[in-house]
Amino acid sequence: MLFRTFLDPETLKAWRIPEGVDGGFSALDPRAGGGYRLELRYADEAHGVSAPGKDLVEGHFVDFLADERVLERVRFLGEDRREIAAMTFETLIEAAQSGTKVTLRATGVPDAVGADTHREALAAALRRLALLTE
Repeated sequence: MLFRTFLDPETLKAWRIPEGVDGGFSALDPRAGGGYRLELRYADEAHGVSAPGKDLVEGHFVDFLADERVLERVRFLGEDRREIAAMTFETLIEAAQSGTKVTLRATGVPDAVGADTHREALAAALRRLALLTE
């Protein structure tokens, strides 16, 4: 069940897009070599890497192993579609004694996002994922 949350744009949106943020996936090809396009719109223009109040994101699935690992290269694009920043995002799925352990790791998080803000966003995403799959 957990891995299926990567296969449908609405389900992926439900746990990956932070609460209070508007947006969605305009494209999703969930397989190794595939990718996605995502637009996020923030109520506060102080947020956003791509532009004030907005993020345009392209993701590329480097690795996509069912019920094991998803590795993404994530690019933040400017309004002219040129890359502003990039990061790597990894989801690890492991069997655990009491269910499933999911680990989210991000490297190269853009300075505009901030490490603490990003950690909080990952923790919130894990909580939303648990609600969807429990």
